[in-house]
Amino acid sequence: MSNTFPEGFNMADMMAQAKTLQAQMQQAQMNLQNATFTGTAGGGLVTATLKGTGELVGLQIDPSAIDPSDPDGLADLIVAASRAAYQQVVAQAQASMPALPDLSALGL
Repeated sequence: MSNTFPEGFNMADMMAQAKTLQAQMQQAQMNLQNATFTGTAGGGLVTATLKGTGELVGLQIDPSAIDPSDPDGLADLIVAASRAAYQQVVAQAQASMPALPDLSALGL
């Protein structure tokens, strides 16, 4: 790898961009951590609420979903609702991350 940079390259500008990008990423991460996401399953029989960190902070189960002869069915609904909420966390995380600058001029 060469130690030379393309003509017109300004290291100070690149460092400023990196600092701005870092601040944007920290803000996006903080916003995500403070947000909550809700997923449902079984037509709303089970609702799971997750923080942006992935922590389960709420679970609502409609009494009609509780069948003592089918505990696995309820467990499946809880997993599905939690997974639906987590998919929202992941989608929001991806959407809120700032775009990376184009570094192709540096051969990267």
